Amino acid sequence: MDPNTPIRLKDIVALAFPLGGMTLSGLRCEARKGRLTILRVANKDYTTLNHIKAMMERCVVPPVPQPKAFIDKSSSREAAMMIAKAVRDGTL
Repeated sequence: MDPNTPIRLKDIVALAFPLGGMTLSGLRCEARKGRLTILRVANKDYTTLNHIKAMMERCVVPPVPQPKAFIDKSSSREAAMMIAKAVRDGTL
């Protein structure tokens, strides 16, 4: 099938998402959000497999960057001083 062939929304759900997880209302929601291009002919909604592919590319969630390790030098210094004092006092 040509990926640019218009297919009714109710029919393309099973073609584009054969394992489920997407519904007709889900596709309509994505169209309202501007992520899925739909064609309305004779009051019937169509889209193409290429439009579905473009929608999925727009929906990719970028990975969350890991925070850089932050070492508070003043806290490290204070901890070292407390350990040194405990060693000196013989309580460690």
